[in-house]
Amino acid sequence: MNNKSRTKQVIIIRDDLDINVGKVAAQAAHASLGVLLGKDMSKYPTEIIAHITPEESEWLKDDFTKVVLKASKGEILQIYDQAIKLGLNCCKIVDSGYTFFNGEETLTSISLGPNYNEKIDELTKNLKLYQETPKEERMRKILEKIYKEENSSHKEEIKEILWNKK
Repeated sequence: MNNKSRTKQVIIIRDDLDINVGKVAAQAAHASLGVLLGKDMSKYPTEIIAHITPEESEWLKDDFTKVVLKASKGEILQIYDQAIKLGLNCCKIVDSGYTFFNGEETLTSISLGPNYNEKIDELTKNLKLYQETPKEERMRKILEKIYKEENSSHKEEIKEILWNKK
């Protein structure tokens, strides 16, 4: 496998949804596969026939490089529209709302690529990595605040949780 892949796929998850890590993983998986499998499939396919581009072929033969980023709903829609205009491979994922979002269909993520890195980087260069859910981020900030308190009796436990250090 080549560590210097020329192609990649970027998955962008909404950072304003209060969803758990399992839901994030499911939405990212939908986005990753949707861009390839959503091309030539009928609603209920019995066969999957995908006509792939040279960029997709290179990505599939290489190391399937994926990067997961975060953005607001507005940013995601803007990036998706730009990707369409530029002719990039892209897929928009709208969750059906069966298990989250109170039964409401909700835009959760998009995927860009597989395409050549520089094409995707132009649209995503200002986004940050998706490293934690919004709830995890709030919890981390609360723990950091407690840790900074001089009289905290849980400093060692908090240190271990936040930074995996004993």
